[in-house]
Amino acid sequence: EAGHQVVTSGHSDIFPPGRRIGTVDSVAAPAGRSELQIYLRPAVPLYEISHAVVILCTPDPERESLEEEPIGAASPHLSSPPRTSAPVRTASPLVSG
Repeated sequence: EAGHQVVTSGHSDIFPPGRRIGTVDSVAAPAGRSELQIYLRPAVPLYEISHAVVILCTPDPERESLEEEPIGAASPHLSSPPRTSAPVRTASPLVSG
């Protein structure tokens, strides 16, 4: 929506979350297309920009909720960590008679 602030997401090791990118100037939905054209007014002059990353996919809410869930929370039957190896058996020495 026009007037909304666009900030970095934090899904990168390079760009910290919450950095202002710009303000939405306008949004258009081209006829017969499934994407939107979003025009931004940059927060800084374009000649000062040295890096930019554009994510071309829509976030999947189900995936995001699973990624935020602690490991093991979805499987309550795993109350103790799984065993990593079989028990060690020792053999008695052979005694010949």
